Amino acid sequence: MRRVLRMTGRGESTIDALLQPLYRTWAARPIPVRATILAAMGQIELHLSAVHASAGPAGDGVDAAIAEAREVIGRDVFSDDGAALEAVVGRLLTARGWRVSVAESCTGGLVAERITSVPGVSRYFDQSVVTYSNAAKTGWLGISEALLAEHGAVSAPVARAMAAGIRERTGAEAGLGVTGIAGPDGGTPDKPVGTVAIAVALPDGTSSRVLRFLGDRTQIRFQSSQAVLDLLRRSLER
Repeated sequence: MRRVLRMTGRGESTIDALLQPLYRTWAARPIPVRATILAAMGQIELHLSAVHASAGPAGDGVDAAIAEAREVIGRDVFSDDGAALEAVVGRLLTARGWRVSVAESCTGGLVAERITSVPGVSRYFDQSVVTYSNAAKTGWLGISEALLAEHGAVSAPVARAMAAGIRERTGAEAGLGVTGIAGPDGGTPDKPVGTVAIAVALPDGTSSRVLRFLGDRTQIRFQSSQAVLDLLRRSLER
């Protein structure tokens, strides 16, 4: 029996330290549960397995370990069946009967690409726009030039306006906004390369975060997509 627990929001060393007491407990059980932790871009995976002549006891042992890990890690766990984050978000939207639309800048459509990679996405995905320039943000999403001038395109207020703007224009219950500096150029002392603002607009309000990622352009763009999908996931699970 083998299952994969997926987490995001904290680094591998932090997760590993939290789980260390459980590793020892699992290894000492009559049917030992083996654990392997792996770091992937934007997420941590915990592979749990147990071997027994009967599948039932092995499965029960792994299920118990999953429950204990969830209790320790909390909301940073987004999947306990190996599902990708975009699939988990799809399940949550489907359960509510909601649709999502996306406004992207630095990710250039990557968030929409990930969402639409899941079979059955037509049930909950509405549309996406890539508003890379300030003129596009103003023209397509109704963001005021004054807001852009005051805060800059890469800022929480602009990400929030992007999320709210795409939600208002498409009528979707959920709107996502992503804006950032993916590099290798374009950074400043106040906003270095890797600075990304994300936002999620829902019927009950808008949430946003400003993050700083390390890595090359591809890594920054992927981590940005992971972060906004995770913010949506956490918002839907409230």
